[in-house]
Amino acid sequence: MLEMIKQILDFWFIEEDASSPMTRALWDEACTEYDSFIKHKFEGLHYLAVQGKLNSWLRQPKSCLAFIILMHQFPKRMHRGSPTAYQFDSFAIKATDRGRDRKLDKELAII
Repeated sequence: MLEMIKQILDFWFIEEDASSPMTRALWDEACTEYDSFIKHKFEGLHYLAVQGKLNSWLRQPKSCLAFIILMHQFPKRMHRGSPTAYQFDSFAIKATDRGRDRKLDKELAII
C-alpha cells in the first residue's frame, strides 16, 4: 500500500513537463483524458477506501493526505457532472478533521 500512497501523492503534486497534456489537463475543467486516466488508475483504490479498507491510512501524515485526495479530488474527476462526484466529501472532511486533531498536518512538508 505504501506504493499506492506514493503514486497518489506523486500524481497530484509532482509537476511534469509543462507541455505534457496531463499537466495542462490538471487545471482544465473538462479534460476527459485526465478524468479517464484517474478513473482507470485509482477507481479500485477509491472503492477500497469507501469500504473502509484503507482506514489505516488515517494514522500517518502522508497516507492521510493521500486518502483525502482519493476521497475528495479524484471523485470530482471520476464522476464529473454527476451528483456522485460529491457523494464522498464527508469521507474527506472526516479524514481532514481527524488528521488536524492529531496534528498530522504539522508533520507534512510545505508543498
